[in-house]
Amino acid sequence: VVAMMILLLVALIGLAFMLAPHKPIAPPASRIAYEPKPLEKTPQPVTSASAPEPVKPAVAPAEPETPESEVPELILLEEPEKAFTITGTVVTFVGREPVRNAQITAVRKFTQEDTVTLASLQENERRAARTQLVRPHRVQSDAKGEFTLKVPHEGVYEVEIFSPSYVKFKTETPLLNAAAPETRIDAKLSSGATIAGRVVEVTSNEGVAGLMVRVESADGPFGVTKEDGTYVIKGLEPGQFGVAVDLQGTTYMAGRELPYQRVTIKTPDEKVTGIDFT
Repeated sequence: VVAMMILLLVALIGLAFMLAPHKPIAPPASRIAYEPKPLEKTPQPVTSASAPEPVKPAVAPAEPETPESEVPELILLEEPEKAFTITGTVVTFVGREPVRNAQITAVRKFTQEDTVTLASLQENERRAARTQLVRPHRVQSDAKGEFTLKVPHEGVYEVEIFSPSYVKFKTETPLLNAAAPETRIDAKLSSGATIAGRVVEVTSNEGVAGLMVRVESADGPFGVTKEDGTYVIKGLEPGQFGVAVDLQGTTYMAGRELPYQRVTIKTPDEKVTGIDFT
């Protein structure tokens, strides 16, 4: 009996085990690993593979600035003291009347010795020295026609004396140096040749006053018409000249022919008349 009860109990236990629900298989144990946080990447612009990156143009290097000290400048040499003197008088050829405010100009003649001396200087110093050697020196005559002109360098000077209505006077000084520091020039100005005529209106044939009649030359001498329209131009040398009436700034206009004539002077004291304009 006991054996049967044990056998029955075992059978019941087996039956219960077979009828009991199955327990799911437990998952494998998990493992947690620590890794540092990845760095954030800056998004890059998306470029087309077909479009090449533009090439930057080459920039030429800037030229270095020239220092002010390297800029060539004209170096003015110290001019020596004016130790040489040209004196004289300016009077009229006829009557010996003093000529006031005549302009006297003296220019030193350039010599071969000057060329040799300047060749030993630097370029800037050479230009400055040459400029000073041939620089014009000027003075005007006083009320008595007298003048005194100081010059700084020894040498021979070309002297030119000019006054309106007179022929230009030209001469040279002797050599001025330590042995002969002074010289004198007494100039007699000639009134020279003259051109005279009359300017009249076309309709009335009356003289026109206040018009300027010019001679086309380097000095441009001129005469101004009087009340009766007559004029005289003095101080002319022999040569061929153009003579014209200056109508600029006046109420007159040229007629069919321009107020212009060609005149020839053959002798130093010739008096040319009848150069009329209408």
